[in-house]
Amino acid sequence: MQKTLPWLISAVLGATIASGMTWQASRNQSTSQEPKMLEQNISTNPLSFSAAIQKAAPAVVNFYSTKGVISEQDVSQLPGSSGLDFEADTSLLEDGTAARSLGSGVILDSSGILITNYHVIGTAVDIRAVLHDGRDFPAEVVGHDPDTDLAVLRIDADNLPAAVIADTRKPQTGDIVLAIGYPYGLGQAVSMGIVSAVGRSGLNLTNIEDFIQTDAAINRGSSGGALINTKGEVIGISTAILTESGGSQGIGFAIPAPLARSVMNALIEDGRVRRGWLGILPDAIDLETATALDLPPNTGILVKAIAPHTPAKEAGFEVGDIIVKVGDSIVGNQYQALKAVASQPPGSMVNIQILRNSEPMILQVRVAERPQNSKQ
Repeated sequence: MQKTLPWLISAVLGATIASGMTWQASRNQSTSQEPKMLEQNISTNPLSFSAAIQKAAPAVVNFYSTKGVISEQDVSQLPGSSGLDFEADTSLLEDGTAARSLGSGVILDSSGILITNYHVIGTAVDIRAVLHDGRDFPAEVVGHDPDTDLAVLRIDADNLPAAVIADTRKPQTGDIVLAIGYPYGLGQAVSMGIVSAVGRSGLNLTNIEDFIQTDAAINRGSSGGALINTKGEVIGISTAILTESGGSQGIGFAIPAPLARSVMNALIEDGRVRRGWLGILPDAIDLETATALDLPPNTGILVKAIAPHTPAKEAGFEVGDIIVKVGDSIVGNQYQALKAVASQPPGSMVNIQILRNSEPMILQVRVAERPQNSKQ
């Protein structure tokens, strides 16, 4: 045993060392192969949204306006020409014309129909659209809708790369999204984020509010651009940001694409968007009133005032009535009520459920056409 033990120890140690050498060699070989395998995996299956961007980007344009002919020296003295902290980019075209970047837009029809925010074009004159491929066209305003902050323009071109609107699935909180626009006049750029919330209202940005909220950067110049999903489909038109610095702070808003398309169609067909109107001044229900009436939270709006010679007056509404339902739409706040009424075709009859002195009632109302920019 005394002679055998050292031999066994030696054999065991030898086997252990050999095994360790084999394991180390195997590990070294595996380690040396890992970068190659990782590189191969990345090249064949990259985490990239380039396909979606390539699909949507050609449909996103840059709008600018021209004013007068000035010298290059004059341009250098314009506000913002020496940095990036400015509302709109001003540069000099080849013919010596000063060009002021207005913002972005999206081609929604290959025949030359474009959509953007109303605040992008405002009262600008000599509006031009620069396409993704560099082509430059004069743009004519077809119509605008301040209630949703949308405007439709037309350029004299055909066979254009039109954006595809997402119809099969509504955006949901947590969806990955990409914003395409022309921030700060730097050229087309893309930012990425997620949908932070949907159905945002009460922001006092527009009269009709149903915003998609996102943390994808929407900087100056990107307003009117496209918010797309990972399939390259447009889900919204970038509109505004909530900011204290003037730059993106992770809270941006976009108008849902289906709403933008319906506004576009209405402006093309009628030159205006026809919406239903009652003629009441709505107000939120305070906690004391809700408690006294035993109303669940976010239920109904209060009729604060009624304009004379209006559908509401003719239907028998009274100050103090609480509207809880318009047609099939349950009303939880003023913005939902406005949206529900506005969606009714002017001249149509709609049943409106109310509470009067805590008693439920249904009033039939023939809605009128909503005056532009009306708050009622």
